Order: sequence, then structure tokens, then C-alpha cells
Amino acid sequence: MEHNAPPKQGLVPKCAGSLITTRYILTAAHCIDNATYSDFDLRSVRLGEHDLSTKIDCVTLRNGKQLCSPQHVDIEVDKVIMHEAYKNTTSYENDIGLVRVISPVTFTDVIKPICILENHISLANRILQIAGWGQKENKEKTQVLLLADIKEDIRYCWGKSGFLPQTEICAGGQKGEDTCVGDSGGPLMDTRGRGDKEYVYAAGITSHGYGDCGTAPSVYTKTGVFYDWIKNNLRP
Repeated sequence: MEHNAPPKQGLVPKCAGSLITTRYILTAAHCIDNATYSDFDLRSVRLGEHDLSTKIDCVTLRNGKQLCSPQHVDIEVDKVIMHEAYKNTTSYENDIGLVRVISPVTFTDVIKPICILENHISLANRILQIAGWGQKENKEKTQVLLLADIKEDIRYCWGKSGFLPQTEICAGGQKGEDTCVGDSGGPLMDTRGRGDKEYVYAAGITSHGYGDCGTAPSVYTKTGVFYDWIKNNLRP
């Protein structure tokens, strides 16, 4: 998601999100909270991006030919919806929100909605996926979308200040794989099913972390717990 920066900076990416319908992006509440980015205004959402440094993303094949994806799509924001309970807390509790875009999104091979399940499913021993353009371990931002596999690690977060196991997931830190600054709002993904019935769903939303990125697990909001809230806030 792109925020309008102070004068002379233009639009800059600050957070991530997941397309869930033709009009809505699921993200973290703190990404759309004016208090988080007091010098910025959320203006647009970018879809179908891979490499931030190029207008059109291409790869060169072995035969020398280039294979290019369609150009990314920028859509203006119509409305933001922050979880009501998040507004009344100083922690990351209920860190979930929705962004409605000004016009319907056309689904393509590279722009598709992600599934949301009605209930949270146990993630014990599951290989989970994270993705984003956030900071790397050297605190530099990446221009290319990065992917990583992580696992749940509930024991690390259990008992830590502010951690709520009923509504939050503790995952990552294995081999330094983790989300970081700039990845907030993006999905924690799990893959279920087999063959033509395989599907990917957003089990969590990147919220916050403990310590330096990559040194410990991060915390994700459980989307299944908030399924009814999501559904009740969607409009045609």
C-alpha cells in the first residue's frame, strides 16, 4: 500500500496487504491508523507487483527471449475500516483492518484474491509462507518481492507481554527467516488440499515482532478468529 509522503517524496510503499474480493484488501489496523504514519496519507494500493525498480517485470529465458508479466495496477483508496477495538488500545490487540478501493479489481493470472477461512485451523508442524518487500537482515529494503518458509513457535511468545494466543500467532525466526519493517499487513500463508483442490489461504496478518528482525518469531493476527468481523464489513 502506498502512502503520500511529505512534499518532494511522492508515493512510497509503507505496508502490505492481501486482496480478498474485487473491492477489499485485508491488512493490519496499524497500517491504516493515522497515528502510525503521522506524516503520511494512505492514497493507493498497488496490485500485481514483483520488482519495485521496474515498470514491467521480466525474466530472460535460456534462449535469450524475455517473458514479461502485465504491468502492475495502482488503485486509489476509497475507504479504510479499522477494527473498533483496536482504536481503544495502545497495544497490537485486534490488529486487523480493511481497505476498500475506489473501483472493482479485475482478476488476472497475477492478481487474484486469497482465501479466508471461517475458523482458525491449528498450524502446528505446518510449513507457512511469508512474503514482502520489507527490510532484510542488514536493514536495507528489497526491491524484489522476497519469500520465505517459517513455522509456528508458540512457546517463544507464550507469556510475553502483550501476546494473546486466542487471537495471535507466533511464528518465524527459524534460520533467521522472518518478516520485518515494511512487511506489516501482509499475509501469513498456509497451503491445504491436494492436486486440483489445493488452495492457499491467509492464516494470519503480519502485526509486530520481538527484538531484531530474524532473531526471534514475529506475531500475526489470526484471520479466522475475525472472519465474522471481516464478512460484516464487506460491501458490494
